[in-house]
Amino acid sequence: MAVVLLVSVVAVVVVNGWTDAPGALTTVVCGGALPRRRAVAQVALANGVGASLAGLLLPRVASTMLRLADFPQLGGRASTLLLCLVLWVVSLWGTLAWVWGIPTSESHALLAALAGAALATGGGSLDLALWGQVGLGLLCSAGGAWLLGRWLLPHKLQPQTQALGKKQILYCAGLALLHGAQDGQKYTAMLCAAGLGGGMGGQLGAVLLCASAMALGSSFGAGRIVEAIGGEMAPLDGHSALCTDRASALTLAVCTLVGLPVSTSTVKVCASAGAAAKLGLLDRRIFGRMWAAWLLTFPVCLGLGWLGGKIAHFLG
Repeated sequence: MAVVLLVSVVAVVVVNGWTDAPGALTTVVCGGALPRRRAVAQVALANGVGASLAGLLLPRVASTMLRLADFPQLGGRASTLLLCLVLWVVSLWGTLAWVWGIPTSESHALLAALAGAALATGGGSLDLALWGQVGLGLLCSAGGAWLLGRWLLPHKLQPQTQALGKKQILYCAGLALLHGAQDGQKYTAMLCAAGLGGGMGGQLGAVLLCASAMALGSSFGAGRIVEAIGGEMAPLDGHSALCTDRASALTLAVCTLVGLPVSTSTVKVCASAGAAAKLGLLDRRIFGRMWAAWLLTFPVCLGLGWLGGKIAHFLG
């Protein structure tokens, strides 16, 4: 069962890197600052570095996730099985998102599946105060990114220049670093929750495994989602798109520092949508479709997590 969990974690982290990479890629690729291949390579490297550094030096998000993924009422084997089922739900949902070209959130899927599993096993691990903080963090990160995307947008836009392109490249790396810092910790926590962190040579092994898998997933690029965000939903120019990167980076940095697990793709999309709405460029049909997918994530993944919890409880 431990091997199955390891494979499951690697699979879901690869899917996460694959579908969340567009958050960092959109501006630098659509603005023409970097060719797609070079941008993807930069994002993959920065994702891995961010996951490694945050997991080892500032694991506050991992600490929150460990509390959410604690199922004391189940035996060790049943708890590991339950975590495997939760991760399979997230992998399935993330793959469907890529097929549809919609940046749905694996973070939303993971949190919803964990909540469903907790309800199915008697609610013993459903800390309402903690879940309330997490839910508030998800809402505030989306709303804050939207407002910052509008607020940071200058009154006078500037044409694409070489200097602007360098800033876009810098923010591309920074966003990927912050994505790795956020999402790498979530799946490191899944390994540690099953007691596998120590068996892998301590926390270092779990962190490096998740960081490597995230870098691998990011290297696939997810071109469909890049086009959906930067080419269709919010066709911003280089300078306004850079402002959305700043808004996204600030939101993610604050949430990571305080230990709140949030969705990096949601933050990026909302920042882009806020800026595009201010300029009158937002395609509300596409943005509405993305929000519908995010809202659908919670009941679907909660239900599947609940089913997985019942199966694990029965077998345990």
